[in-house]
Amino acid sequence: LQFLYLIGSTYTMPTFARGCALAAALLLPCCAAVADTTLYSATDAELLSTSNGASCIEYGVVQGDAAASSAYIQWTPNKWHDGRLKIGDGDSTGCRVGTPELYEFEHVCLTIRGGQNGAACGPPSFVFAGGAPYRTSNAIVFEGDRALTSEFREICVPVAELQTAEWNLERRHYTGYFRFQKCGQSGPQPQYEVQELTLLAPGSLAARPPTPVPPTPMPPPPPTPVPESIATHVKYGHFWLPLLDANVRVFGTAWPAALVDGDCVWLEGGAAVVYSAAASPRLRCVVVGPGASLTVAPEVGDVGMTVGTLVVLPGGVLDVSTEEAGHAHRVVITFDGVLDRAADPAELLTGLLSVEGVVSLRGRHPCVIKAELVETAASGATELVLAGAAAAGCWAAGDELVLPDTHVGYDAGHYDKARKGYTPPGETEAPVFSPAHVPTIAAVSVNADGNTVVTLAAPLAYAHLAGSHAGHVTRTITLKSAAGAATPQDDPDAADFTVSSAPIRGHVLHTGAGAFDFTGVRFERLGRTTTQLINNTKTTGTLEGGHYPDGTLDRRVVTHQGNNQIGRYAVHCHHCRVEVRWAGSALLESPRDGMTCHNSRCFIEQNVIVGADGTGVFGEDSSETGVVAENYLVGTGGGTSGGDDGRFASRAGGDVAFGGFGAWFRGPLMLVRDNVAEGIFGLAPYSYFVHPKFVSHILVPDVPGTPAALVGESRTSGTGFQEWGGFVNNRAFGSWGTALDISYSTPAAGNDIVGYEAVALGTSGRGLGTTHSGWFRLTNCTFRAVPAAAAANPNMYGIFRNNGLSTRADLVDSRIEGYGTSIRLLPGGTTLANTVLAGNTYDFKAWPVPHPVIAPAVVTGGYPGGAQGVEYLVVMGDVLYTADDPPQPYDVVRAPVCDLAKVDAALYPGFDTCACGCSEAHCVDCGKLDGAFVVAKLPIV
Repeated sequence: LQFLYLIGSTYTMPTFARGCALAAALLLPCCAAVADTTLYSATDAELLSTSNGASCIEYGVVQGDAAASSAYIQWTPNKWHDGRLKIGDGDSTGCRVGTPELYEFEHVCLTIRGGQNGAACGPPSFVFAGGAPYRTSNAIVFEGDRALTSEFREICVPVAELQTAEWNLERRHYTGYFRFQKCGQSGPQPQYEVQELTLLAPGSLAARPPTPVPPTPMPPPPPTPVPESIATHVKYGHFWLPLLDANVRVFGTAWPAALVDGDCVWLEGGAAVVYSAAASPRLRCVVVGPGASLTVAPEVGDVGMTVGTLVVLPGGVLDVSTEEAGHAHRVVITFDGVLDRAADPAELLTGLLSVEGVVSLRGRHPCVIKAELVETAASGATELVLAGAAAAGCWAAGDELVLPDTHVGYDAGHYDKARKGYTPPGETEAPVFSPAHVPTIAAVSVNADGNTVVTLAAPLAYAHLAGSHAGHVTRTITLKSAAGAATPQDDPDAADFTVSSAPIRGHVLHTGAGAFDFTGVRFERLGRTTTQLINNTKTTGTLEGGHYPDGTLDRRVVTHQGNNQIGRYAVHCHHCRVEVRWAGSALLESPRDGMTCHNSRCFIEQNVIVGADGTGVFGEDSSETGVVAENYLVGTGGGTSGGDDGRFASRAGGDVAFGGFGAWFRGPLMLVRDNVAEGIFGLAPYSYFVHPKFVSHILVPDVPGTPAALVGESRTSGTGFQEWGGFVNNRAFGSWGTALDISYSTPAAGNDIVGYEAVALGTSGRGLGTTHSGWFRLTNCTFRAVPAAAAANPNMYGIFRNNGLSTRADLVDSRIEGYGTSIRLLPGGTTLANTVLAGNTYDFKAWPVPHPVIAPAVVTGGYPGGAQGVEYLVVMGDVLYTADDPPQPYDVVRAPVCDLAKVDAALYPGFDTCACGCSEAHCVDCGKLDGAFVVAKLPIV
């Protein structure tokens, strides 16, 4: 019967027999006896009193009283998330750890009530989801005799109805979720209230009649939104925004006269105002209301505005442009506001906040954002020689540049550099970072070689190597924080202040529909989320738990005041429901993240991003699509230098990308191409951390332009970079822990890495570093270490694997040069075709000691060889080296394990007699291995 079932016969087994047959084929312990298991109960006070962030309950609230056995869990899903109960999690925030696998049971029984609640879609439903890879069961629809009513009643569903042909519901030690499903992306949502959820063993339901549950009347409808007189916040999208008390209302086309410090200007519907003043008072806020528009543009001179918060509400339009002035004049908007936690506990205000508004910022897009130095510029030099004549066509006297830190010899990859006091050299020259020596253009010309010569207004403070770039950071629109603005942690009274004693840094955020595009903008000292642990404010209110339309008023009460809110990044597309395009802009300094795309579709192209301590470009939630291309990412050594695993489990995946990166991605769906990352990076110029946990329920949003096959999908570790995006023709030049850091990427089809060039200036660090990852194909890639000390460090690897028993690398037309060790041999195999290994102390190492899963290296073409000229290699299996033409085998001697003393010492001088290649002490362990070692004499390069 099992055979018939597994090959797809039309024979139908009983429910339990079917589950056991499949389990037996998979060697799963299905048929062991299980007992009825109550996962959730109205009397479980411990469960129901736990905060949602670390409990079994997600996106729901507890109502009633557990002590009186009247508690229940209530979900009214929103347009972003289903309501969820989770089981079987294995980490420190685990829920119902050790719960048996669902397929071992025969029925799922819920004591439930609820209903359509005005939702326009079909009847309410639930699914089971989880496992690795993440999968979803058949949906169980609450209709017919399973229809939800206003009274609690028990509804039992056979587990077999949830099972699919591809999935028997096995979690494989990962989290499982009962998901109570939402209804589309807009409008009312169904309501679910669960008093108990029990898993019944085979035969249990037939042996007993359903236990009747005393009817409990439905609670009264949600309270009427609170009156404006006592309300503190208004609902828009994901946010409860503080109510802004505007004392100046505008209905026409004229900007109000006689404004004073502290005024708040509200543009009412129909207002169409042009602002072109040279300066403004220190306004508390400017609100562009629904149906209103504000145009900020020069008419006769430069334009300036100083404001705490600039808000654009749904249907409002903000248009900032210097195009009509021919770029002759500039617009500067300065965000100058204090943080008032009494009015704004979630710290949303201060900055530009667009809630489904239409925002367009159009300044000068330089024709060239960066140009390569063809000669090293010495300290004290006043000229830069840049490749080609293109920069001379649009760079001008007075423009400001950034030159990255190209110090040679920094121990950037040391595992404990922070505690040991290793600090970055600090040789970046740029506005904000080195105010005493900002590289400023005095003149531009073209020399006889056709290269651009930039004459500087003052000598350089540091040397900058040929091969690095000069980046152009002058723009005609600037958004910046006020002088002296701080993060909440910087405030002298950071532990307990209500109103900050100094101006607070601004941030730029758009959410929802509308539009959010910019070009030719300079963002300066924005963002206030730092690389410290995320610490969010939590509030509750009269309307908690319900679905309320935008514009609903509520009174919010703080239950926990945080001081490092997530999402207050420099520039942030937060669940945007429209394509955004950010181009030709410059971002100077952020205490965490620079340009962030969060559950959105973003095109981030030709920008200069300098000194974002967390990461310059941030793909936050795994569901992001779009393009990240031709950006210049300059690292200044910020970040914790810590890997994401350090906070991942304990912070439920909500605190990542803090280590110091150029670009960091939670998912593999964006095309990342032709970017250049230079300078000092705390951890890596480029990083992918695609672990499915905590994001596998997050689906690709239905944003216009998104490939239809991706919409509504979850794509993480099982999707290759090249399937929907790609990692193509990117470059790194500087110092780091790892040039390309990839974690938990295991697509069956592998990952293509094409045209990557990494030039390492540090004395430690790696080229490609992988953690728990699979197969990589590297084509036309170069990993080159410059310092002589790098080749002397055997732990400086060109390619390094950290865990992952299936990790494999295929290198084609590539080069690894100047490393202590070219490649740490990979369990899944290592193949090199037309690939050069040159100037490395060791070409291959099987470390710690060889073991049976280490696969051999096969090399064809190219010229492998170590810097020492003659080198010995010890690996499991066969090793074959051939030259280009004709094939030229090298000396190969086989010897039994722990019997290498038989090797001719004259032919192989200095080789340890122990097979481990280490010391006699290790031979005992090595002797447990089967097979033979191969000792290969490598050629001289």
